[in-house]
Amino acid sequence: MYDYTCAVLREAKLEHLTLGVILVMIAQTWIALCGARKKCQEQGRYQTAKSGWTSLAPWAEDEGRCIRTLLDLMPRAGMDLTTLAKIRKDMGEENPQDDLFDELVNHARGSPNAGLLN
Repeated sequence: MYDYTCAVLREAKLEHLTLGVILVMIAQTWIALCGARKKCQEQGRYQTAKSGWTSLAPWAEDEGRCIRTLLDLMPRAGMDLTTLAKIRKDMGEENPQDDLFDELVNHARGSPNAGLLN
């Protein structure tokens, strides 16, 4: 995850040499989020006590904590669209908006089922 993030930042020509610690934190939080989401899918987001009281499961609380942490860390690392646009503008680039899903969209458009409604 860390290597992938650094590669994407290099391709985008964004300086990231001093972001090592925060990128590790983002990678670890992302991995924890994936684990918490998987557990939510397998075991549900709520648990019921013997008394019948229903509460949020600990792994669901972890999922929410990870999301909040990522929403806090990613702008600090210049990894959200608003910050990225500001950085690109300051760098003097013409087109500040980057299509993060361009490759995926092009793949989907080339699919034999493209344009079919589900």
